[in-house]
Amino acid sequence: MEINQEIMKSAFESLSQDLGNGFVASEVWAIGEGRPLIRDHGYNDNPKVAPLFNEVTRKLYKTLQESAYPGLGNYYLVNLDNNHLVVVITIGKLQQFILVDLAKTSMGILMSVALPNLVNILTEGFAVKESIETESPAKAESPAKSEAAISQVSNTIIADYYEESLRAIKEAAEQGMVLRLIGGLGIRHISPGALKPPWKRPYKGIDFVASKTGKEGLEAFFEGQGYVPNKKRNLFFGDKRLLFYDQNNNRQVDIFISVLDMCHFLDLEERLRLTDVALTPEDLFLTKIQIVELNEKDVMDLGVLLLDTVVSEDKEKGGFDPQYVARLCANNWGWFRTATKNIDELKTHINRLEEASSREKEKIIGNLETIEKAIYDHPKSLSWKSRNAIGDKVRWYNLPEDFGYI
Repeated sequence: MEINQEIMKSAFESLSQDLGNGFVASEVWAIGEGRPLIRDHGYNDNPKVAPLFNEVTRKLYKTLQESAYPGLGNYYLVNLDNNHLVVVITIGKLQQFILVDLAKTSMGILMSVALPNLVNILTEGFAVKESIETESPAKAESPAKSEAAISQVSNTIIADYYEESLRAIKEAAEQGMVLRLIGGLGIRHISPGALKPPWKRPYKGIDFVASKTGKEGLEAFFEGQGYVPNKKRNLFFGDKRLLFYDQNNNRQVDIFISVLDMCHFLDLEERLRLTDVALTPEDLFLTKIQIVELNEKDVMDLGVLLLDTVVSEDKEKGGFDPQYVARLCANNWGWFRTATKNIDELKTHINRLEEASSREKEKIIGNLETIEKAIYDHPKSLSWKSRNAIGDKVRWYNLPEDFGYI
């Protein structure tokens, strides 16, 4: 990102004039990148500082948005030892970190003079003027439709969820970007049974995983297709996930960048090019089985996936290699704990599913037992054994940021 040097020169001069010797140092970063674009003075330069405050800002933004509190304003303060203070200012896609020595200036001057002057300079001067004031959760999930916005939606967007996902994958590939389907639509692609009862279900959105190679063009690509970006979420979380809306069809598109980092971490970068449209059956299974609390749609998706897949270590017989899942669980106790718990629960749910035939239940449960046996039989790593000694006393899964439809 380019930065206007003249504006920053004015900003630094304003700080020096208002705070005098109380102005210790300052850096400016691009939000989400965590790298300094420009610095003034300098103070014990440490490459971990910018990523640290980027993450603090991200967490503040998300937590406040999900609470009943007002959203994050243009700046926040962090009180440090030795009478020092950090001010973090957020303007557009930029953050400015300012270190202040309160022994050489006053809080009154900082709050009443220096900060208002600085915010005015930055707000009026930067070419990037996208506000990052917190929107309400309701707006984040469903942006208001305006005639102007709707008129910009491309006629190329297809109303059918599945057909639209295929179109987006094809056109992205033509522009050098790799998209693969996950979630319910990914399973729909490789499982013919997903079109028939009892497995058929409605879809609420489209979920992709994208390669980190070429990800810089994703936002422009989807906007060019007629999708409306959630600019505020994408600003703070765009290095991990991007969110877009198809306002004509009232649906959401969620794009994970390279990894699925939800209840458990799953690196998919090297797996994306194994297929052309959806992830492999093993990876689709993992994206679902990692969910600590399965819901009804997860049960149905996993059920039909295993109904239409041959689980076998003999690659000539089937398309699902249980050893891939077993290796992951053998090196990570958290994955092992969630996967085995969910396999047990899934067998119970399938057995109780009245709409499924005896043949369907037998095949699904047989595949689950093959996967389960591979997980238990695979030799475990030292780290797995150490974590196993702790067991459930410590939480073994993450609490995911929930704004997708996986």
